[in-house]
Amino acid sequence: MNDAVKERFFAKTKLADSPRPGMTTPCLEWQACCTRGYGAFSFSGKLAQGAFNRSAWSVGPKDSVSWRINEMYKAKTGQDMDDTSGRDMQAFFVLADAINRAGSTKPDAVQAALQKTDLKADQLMMGYQGVKFDATGQNTLASAYMIQLIGDHYIPVYPESAAQAKPVVPFKGWK
Repeated sequence: MNDAVKERFFAKTKLADSPRPGMTTPCLEWQACCTRGYGAFSFSGKLAQGAFNRSAWSVGPKDSVSWRINEMYKAKTGQDMDDTSGRDMQAFFVLADAINRAGSTKPDAVQAALQKTDLKADQLMMGYQGVKFDATGQNTLASAYMIQLIGDHYIPVYPESAAQAKPVVPFKGWK
């Protein structure tokens, strides 16, 4: 692995409460590349086993709503959804809901409907607690999963309510 690749994969912890301050830990910034079939697993998958990342998306268990949506997406694209494509699709659904409630596509009407959005977790395909915007336009109910690279997939390992595997710790290091 060359130095440029190592720089992208490694980060030095600075946390005072870290069990080993300054230890080298995996920090993948290439999630979309790694999960979209751009070949990252062909050179990094085995090296990066056990790496943690965060994601608002999980394919979920077989036959779940998110799994079914992923299957439709995969049928059209040939690849699984990832965090980016999941958030993009969820944003489109939120916008469509706002347009329906506004009864119009006029910008002021859509904006007013978006400001009143109050979707619950069971109305979403993402792992958010819901969608509700504050005065700055941020979703105050957004949340994420802690995911870990196991095999050739990122698997949710936290929170426990969404975990599909237990986290593998400590990180075993690069091979």
